[in-house]
Amino acid sequence: MAAAPRIRLAPGAELPLEAVTQTFGVLGRKGSGKTYTAGVLAEGMLAAGAQVVVLDPVGNWWALRLDADGRSPGFGIPVLGGERGDGPLVPSAGAAVADALADTGSSAVLDVSGFRRPARREFVGAFAEQLLLRQKTRRSPMHLMIEEAHLVAPQRARGSEAMAAAVEDIVRLGRNYGIGVTLISQRPQSVDKECLNQTEALIVHQLAGPHERRAAAAWIADRGAEKDALAELPSLPPGAAFLWSPQWLGAFERIEVARKRTWDASATPVFGENGLRAAPIAAELRGSDLRALTAAAAPPSANGAGPDSGDAAGGAETAALRRRIDALERELAEARAAAAEARAMRGRMLSAAD
Repeated sequence: MAAAPRIRLAPGAELPLEAVTQTFGVLGRKGSGKTYTAGVLAEGMLAAGAQVVVLDPVGNWWALRLDADGRSPGFGIPVLGGERGDGPLVPSAGAAVADALADTGSSAVLDVSGFRRPARREFVGAFAEQLLLRQKTRRSPMHLMIEEAHLVAPQRARGSEAMAAAVEDIVRLGRNYGIGVTLISQRPQSVDKECLNQTEALIVHQLAGPHERRAAAAWIADRGAEKDALAELPSLPPGAAFLWSPQWLGAFERIEVARKRTWDASATPVFGENGLRAAPIAAELRGSDLRALTAAAAPPSANGAGPDSGDAAGGAETAALRRRIDALERELAEARAAAAEARAMRGRMLSAAD
């Protein structure tokens, strides 16, 4: 009998497919590799055919669409919102997007990096609440990646209580209905402790600050795991991490995270011998799922009124969305033309060299 497929996190560290419905915490300071690690985890789930939804307040997860070389296609995952989205995402569409994801079973990146705090609270709160409600009857396995989790599941809500409560419910109750979660943060001390305490596997990269290390130590102590590695956290090199999962995996080990198969958009842009690292253009997607998701993400009337209803705000928002779509289509056409010219020039140079 063939062995069941597994999700490769690191050499010697492969996870069973039930990881899709488990809860992970991926922690680390800036540049330590936490988003890279979460990307490897997401890639493994997508490759296994799981539904993966990314809540992205940073704007880097669109890169799942591209291969690691930045030129070839990666995973066919729709991106809603952000500068590289397939369509705009409006704050009032949280519940509608959750419904569309439940109806289609599609994976998606929800890029809320362009939202101000009130808009982010509106979208995330409605999305999380409706997603959990739909999953109670749908019960199909899915995994929710939450980048910079302290922004949507804060330890001190102060004005964002409704959003924080909805996200906490997803983390605390979601597994009963098939929802797994990965909480990604550089500030574990600022993540809601009710959420962080639900994690079954903690992946910790370099943590230099005492507050961050105390937050990790509290999780470890709660589970009776070894503490000796805490002293190594300030000096861990990028890409190295400790994996703690005393109950689920029975694991406590240092790992070197596997290489990503998609573009690493989270890498800090730097100048080098070949100039600034270029950002590629995301591959185009088509299909009924994409149409359903983009329609939900930017409905004709985000405020409940159509352009002919007399609601000036609704009409103005619709017009702004249309202008944004037109601009994206122009940018895509220009990018395609530039890529075609680059390919033609390369062909001419190769011919001349021969």
